[in-house]
Amino acid sequence: MKIKMNDMSSEEVDRISSLPEDVLHHIFSFLNTKHTVQTCVLSKRWRYFWTSLPFLNFIFDPRGYYWLSKKLRSFQRFVTSVFFFRNDSNLQRLTFSCKSSVESSFLNMVIHYAVSHNVQELTIKACADRSFEWPPCLLTCQSLKTLHVDAFYGSKGSGMEIIANCPNLENLVLVNITDFNISAPKLRNLEILSDPNPYQADAKIVVSTPKLTSFKYEGCNPLLGSLEDLSCLEKVHIALLPGFPYCDLQDEEKLAIALNLFTTLRVLRNAKSLTLSLVAIKANDGTVSWIIERGQKKENDGD
Repeated sequence: MKIKMNDMSSEEVDRISSLPEDVLHHIFSFLNTKHTVQTCVLSKRWRYFWTSLPFLNFIFDPRGYYWLSKKLRSFQRFVTSVFFFRNDSNLQRLTFSCKSSVESSFLNMVIHYAVSHNVQELTIKACADRSFEWPPCLLTCQSLKTLHVDAFYGSKGSGMEIIANCPNLENLVLVNITDFNISAPKLRNLEILSDPNPYQADAKIVVSTPKLTSFKYEGCNPLLGSLEDLSCLEKVHIALLPGFPYCDLQDEEKLAIALNLFTTLRVLRNAKSLTLSLVAIKANDGTVSWIIERGQKKENDGD
């Protein structure tokens, strides 16, 4: 029996290495780039394989790191090294998530690398220093189809003033970003999300997206701004998060929120499907009640 087991083990083959390259790329797309680079020691086949991967995932979470600054510098050196040794092939997706403050110059370098390699899907989750401004190359990127931006609190980058002239942008997710102007001719899916923070300013937006079909908003405060050219809109989801202190507000504040929500819903009235959270429904009911009360008051005054 022992001999038979040894014979079986001697016939084992490396099935993963024999997989087609596109299948391996798909598998590696789910891994942290730090782990994909480590495969270079497995065999000659794997030595330079990571340098052609179209997916890059850079994840830095400072939890549990006592020497945070040292670990952050090491993470940034790793990212820079990957960019230096990687070949010039295009990127399908780049994810950069750093739950620690990074220098503006470094974050700009990451974005410039992605754009210069014709990235199609870009995710940026970072808290830059106060001097950070979104580089023009991102706002006019020709290859970009999906953009996910999450600005952690304390960053000047929490406001994206303009996302314009991205001719092929189809999917956009903005998290904790309060001010922005979107003009994207091919945008189909838009999500605006924010953490439950009652002290966060109202989201002030200007949206001009003639092909938008899906719109999702989740946040404490209703939207302020302009939503234009939404003739193709099909699906709308609006949720005021549970952390929203609606019951603690004064009547004037409730009214302002309700009117703002009512105005937003009126702009979105052509949507084929509309989903509202309970808090949003309560705020909207407040508008209806106020209109009825005002009407009754005018009738009484007339009498």
